[in-house]
Amino acid sequence: MRKPIISLLLLAAANRCLVGSTNEPGAYIRRYQGVFSRGERSLLASGDANAAWPEEPLDSKGCPKWVNDYVEWHRENRGKPDAKYLVGFCARKHAGKCPGLGDRFRGMEYATKLAMITKRVILFWWDTPAPLETFVEPSDMNWLVTPDLDIDMPKQLNKLWSWQLDRGTGKFPDEYYSERVVTITTNHFDEGNELPGPRFTLVSKASSCLFNALWKPTAAVVERTQEVRQQLLGKGVGDGQYTAIHLRMGHLAGEMYDVNRGWERYKGLLGVVRCAQHYALGGVHDPAMTSISSSGSGDGKDHARALQRTKTRVKEPEKEEEEEEKKSGSSSSSTGKGSLGARSSFSNDNWDFKPPVLLLTDDVVLRTMVADGLFRGFVGPAYVAHHLQRTSDSASVDEHIATFVDLLMLARSKCLIHSASGFSKTAMVWGWPSCETDVKQCMAKHYLHVTGEVPAGR
Repeated sequence: MRKPIISLLLLAAANRCLVGSTNEPGAYIRRYQGVFSRGERSLLASGDANAAWPEEPLDSKGCPKWVNDYVEWHRENRGKPDAKYLVGFCARKHAGKCPGLGDRFRGMEYATKLAMITKRVILFWWDTPAPLETFVEPSDMNWLVTPDLDIDMPKQLNKLWSWQLDRGTGKFPDEYYSERVVTITTNHFDEGNELPGPRFTLVSKASSCLFNALWKPTAAVVERTQEVRQQLLGKGVGDGQYTAIHLRMGHLAGEMYDVNRGWERYKGLLGVVRCAQHYALGGVHDPAMTSISSSGSGDGKDHARALQRTKTRVKEPEKEEEEEEKKSGSSSSSTGKGSLGARSSFSNDNWDFKPPVLLLTDDVVLRTMVADGLFRGFVGPAYVAHHLQRTSDSASVDEHIATFVDLLMLARSKCLIHSASGFSKTAMVWGWPSCETDVKQCMAKHYLHVTGEVPAGR
């Protein structure tokens, strides 16, 4: 009996084993035999999963060569008689496997890397909550599943057998190499660089280059974004001209419960409000406010190092503090002994900045309060945020387009203050704002400048 066309569902629990964890020379070759060229197999035989992709010079946009190389390879091979395809999908039939917006895009970038290293043309196909091309369209790579490719997606999904994947070894079945079409749905990203190929993290310039080579907003999303942004921020405010906040808290349509992201809700809100005020009033980006996600070693100690840098600034010589006070027009008598100079550089009673700060959150109560004008200097849309997967049937396509409007407004800000969220990270990668920080950094910065002390336990 002919074996069915294989579909892989790669969940986080199985991902570590995709290429094996061993450093034994040739381990990658055996797993990818017949996929890499002879030259690439020779390089991989050293046991270095990334040997075939050495450090490369960046182009004028700061993008690595491998992104442009795959774009060109994709263009040349799509539609060829011998082309093989990897289709990233989100299907109503398997809706439980398709998470929220940020998770979906993270998984689709992972699928693209997998397609690249296994010489497949990447394609994407959604039928929930609507076709993907309702929200984004091809940028430099045509990833649409079109009739000329002769790929019957409903038929492919009927053959889904992902639960049969050997999660003990994570090995690709032989059919992965022989079948013309393979499908995948996942929210995994190769953050640990376990796959052969270029090394890059989710929130990185390389990831941003790949993201923008794949997707751009549709005309409907762009038009709606410009309309909402003009209503909120005023006429003439364009890309890269405003500060934005994204707070992942839970309590959006389809997810009416708290989401814990490692910070207390009200303290997080206070912290980001002060950070946003600092940026909106033209404050210089402080290296101590750079988030862990896009800088540092990623070893979990960057937060502590940033706090120490901030604490050092608080204890600068008194003469320098007095000079800072003169520049800001304040005095030590108004700030208190515990925060001489430092508090005046971060705290300010001026909330009449133009344009106002865009504050987006999934929390329906906070979102409504901001839209009603209860936060001076901050604005937000009145429409309710919807979870892409959990309201796939209950919300209209227009309501889901509004979710992409939120995403694009965040992506096109000048300074982005974000929370531990796939949605925030997707905005970061899409727009690559000139300055950014996260909620925990803002909380620590605010606490330090009010009390002169590093928060306990930090």
